[in-house]
Parts: sequence; C-alpha cells; structure tokens
Amino acid sequence: MIFGLEVLSPYTGYGYINYLWNSGNFIVRAGDFLQELRKYAPDIYYNCKKVMKSVSGTDKDIHFTSRILKDIPAMSVEHAVLEKSKKVKVIQPEFRWFDVGDLEMLTDYTKDSDSEGVVKGHHIADSSVVKLEPAFKDYLWGGTKLKDIYQKKCDYDIIAESWELSSHKDGQSVIAEGKYKGMLFSEYLKRLGAEKLGWKCQAFERFPILIKFIDARQSLSIQVHPDDEYALRDKCSLIKTYV
Repeated sequence: MIFGLEVLSPYTGYGYINYLWNSGNFIVRAGDFLQELRKYAPDIYYNCKKVMKSVSGTDKDIHFTSRILKDIPAMSVEHAVLEKSKKVKVIQPEFRWFDVGDLEMLTDYTKDSDSEGVVKGHHIADSSVVKLEPAFKDYLWGGTKLKDIYQKKCDYDIIAESWELSSHKDGQSVIAEGKYKGMLFSEYLKRLGAEKLGWKCQAFERFPILIKFIDARQSLSIQVHPDDEYALRDKCSLIKTYV
C-alpha cells in the first residue's frame, strides 16, 4: 500500500502515481514484499541473499563492503517492484506530510505553515570551518622538522607524529577556538550529531578518518594491514588507507 498525496503544485521532486504525489511511504508485509521482489527483480533478490550469507559484522553492526555489494543492481523500489506488481494499491491519507529534502524546501514549508509540529534549533558551530589543535606523539624515531619547518608548537623535544584530525582514543584533536575551544574532537562530534557527518560516516561506530603528519628521522618497520572483512571478523581496527 502506497500513500499518495494531493498534488498542491507542479514539482519534479516527487514521482506521480494515480494523479497523486508518490510520498515514498509504504506499508507492506515483509514476506509479501520479498515474494514480489523475487518475482519481478530476481537479480536483486538472489544477490541480496548471497550477500547476507557472506557478510562480515561485529556484535553490534553489520558492515557491507563495496566488493560484496557490487553484484546487486542499483534500482529503486518503484522500478524494481511497485511499477510491476499487481498487488500494489494507492490510497490518499488524511494526514499531512511534507518531504523536507533540503533547507530551501524547509524554508518554503515554514513560510506558509502555522509552525505547529516544527522544531527550530541552532547550529553547534558558528562557522563551517572548525579549527583544531593536533595531538602530538614523541616516539623515539621522530625528528624536529615538524617544529622547525612546520612551526608546530609543542613542548616535546622531538615530534614523530602530529595528529591533525583525530577522534582516536590514543590521541584526540582539540577545538582550537570559538565557543567550544578546548573541547575534545570526539565530544564535539557527539554534540554535532552523526547525521551532520554525511551518510558514509553514519555506518561507522566511530569517526573513520585520522589525518597525521609524520617526521621519521630513523627507518621504520614495514607494516601489513588487513582488509575490512578480516579486521571486522577479528575485531581489529578498520582498514587503513594512506596518502
């Protein structure tokens, strides 16, 4: 069952179904949907089953890598099932609903709305740029170039690594200025909210990026890091990508 909304104005952001806006909201029994998916989009159905059998995960989360998802066709639920199934019905609900897809649409909605049910908040930061103070590491193999050339201010005699962007428990960046000066970066991210970090970050239990400068005065050991599937299976850190 699909909820179709009364068309209030020409708008290409919605699809149209039975002369109504397609709200993208459905009510369906899981078993019925899977049967229709298997009937009308078997490539999606069987590849999804294959992925679920081979997926790696932790006790809390299931993580899908691009390698195991590559065989699943990219197709909307409308094209895959709803446009083909003979069991689909469209109803026009009595409730009001508005798809706030971006800030412009939110502004348009609140202009004409009586604001009932609308919660207005504030941004945690006054600027889109948040400056950070790095965390320093004084490993024995480090040098002085980060202090001498890059003017890193630190009390250590040597600086092996300068963690410029880090929420890692072993060395966190700190907010450098403004209202949240002195706050640990991980605490700032909690207040900011995972949705502000983009959809790719939301799948991770912690912030997945660490940017550092390294000054290696001595030769370093060769390290081999596992891929994501091995790391997740053995509860290690996720794969490291170096630039």
